[in-house]
Amino acid sequence: MSNEMTIQEAAKIVNGLSDDFESAEANEARAGSAWAAYSTYVSKQYGSPDPEPVEQGMSDLLGDLMHLCDALEIDFSELTAKAARMYQEEVADPLG
Repeated sequence: MSNEMTIQEAAKIVNGLSDDFESAEANEARAGSAWAAYSTYVSKQYGSPDPEPVEQGMSDLLGDLMHLCDALEIDFSELTAKAARMYQEEVADPLG
């Protein structure tokens, strides 16, 4: 992904993804769910997010999730390691 892609441009791509969690395209559906959460976040954070770069919103969201983990006394590094393992499993077997 280009670091210059806007949220509006990315939305066009995401809108073309499958939303079927029970098919071989389950990872596309997972990406769509993540996009829904991301879209809510950037709308609140930026107001009208369309001209903002996608990567800026993702970076801000990740940073704020780190702050949330601090407040809840959750180890963010452990969560990212767990998420990376889950991601690899889902890439290998989307329906697993």
